[in-house]
Amino acid sequence: MEFRIARDYLNEALSCLSTAIERKHQMNILSNVKVEINKEKMTLTGSDLEIQTIVQCNLTNECIVPGITTIPFRKLLEICKSLPPGSLLDITVENKRCILTSGQSRFSISTLDATDYPLMNKSSATPIIVRTNQRDLKRNIDNVMFSMAVDDVRYYLTGALFDIKENSIKIVTTDGHRLSCSEFESKCDDFSQINSEKHIILPRKAVHDLSKQLDSEDKPIELRMHTDLMAYNIILNTPSGNTLHIDNTILLLDAKYPNYNRVIPKDSNKIAVIDTGLFKDAMQRVAILSNEKLRIIKLTFSTNLLRIDTNNSDKEEAFEEIPIKYASDEVCIGFNAQYLIEIMSNLNNQFVEMYMSGDTSSTLVKAIQNEHTLYVVMPVRV
Repeated sequence: MEFRIARDYLNEALSCLSTAIERKHQMNILSNVKVEINKEKMTLTGSDLEIQTIVQCNLTNECIVPGITTIPFRKLLEICKSLPPGSLLDITVENKRCILTSGQSRFSISTLDATDYPLMNKSSATPIIVRTNQRDLKRNIDNVMFSMAVDDVRYYLTGALFDIKENSIKIVTTDGHRLSCSEFESKCDDFSQINSEKHIILPRKAVHDLSKQLDSEDKPIELRMHTDLMAYNIILNTPSGNTLHIDNTILLLDAKYPNYNRVIPKDSNKIAVIDTGLFKDAMQRVAILSNEKLRIIKLTFSTNLLRIDTNNSDKEEAFEEIPIKYASDEVCIGFNAQYLIEIMSNLNNQFVEMYMSGDTSSTLVKAIQNEHTLYVVMPVRV
């Protein structure tokens, strides 16, 4: 195998595989990237058997000898990054060695036979297709992904639930202390075939990778649902002006997600309207003196006034008062400051509504005139 490629093009293509290829995998070959070259294109494949990413790059008369092999991914990526922008890279593979040459630099690294590289094969059955646009999908993922659990024995909480309906998708995440929910329009082909399988759970790593790859523009995307996999394709226009064709396959989490509707408050009778930016800034200032681990702040709602205060074990304390719209009885509730700050950071509206029923009940948070995104936060004892 022998070909020439621009360093910038190869670097952009390899960067798309970073999530799928682990530094150290139980199967050594999965720490490699599968490289296949023919006269028209280069195909790169990376996988950890939970996420598989295939990137295709166009080659114009740069393939000298076609072939297929696997190359250590991190080494290839670091070599590529270390070369000067705009340089060319000549790559030759023979006798289980990969020779990379650029200018006065030469590298020789080992390879493994590509025939041993495992692939995630999709079901031969016709998939269920959900159509939407990249901008809405990205925005709604970004609205909720911060509340996925990081390490939890309930492994399904480390992912995101996609609740698929005929004309919408609702994305839900929770870590057991807070819940985020965001809904947007989509179109599901043959919805009658889904039945009870309309709930799918994407693993945490796949959710972050999907958000990173999606475009902020109104471009269409199809999510193809197989029995235990979800697949999608993206055409990525890179900063250097190149085009990458990306095919992603995700192994879904095999679990039943808890009934999230049961934890959304329905009868909250105390409503406060707060300036989002003012609220966020005040919490960040007060939280400086909160307990570094628990980050607890106390919110006291009284007529048109919110008092935010905290203290710590060193007998240090802070408080700040901000104007709000509130006309109910006084209520005092403790929260993890970071949870509320992250919610405010993801709301694009100027004002936020908080629905409360007492100091021991969950609080519903949502932006004014936005019924499609909401957050639920559990109180803490103060």
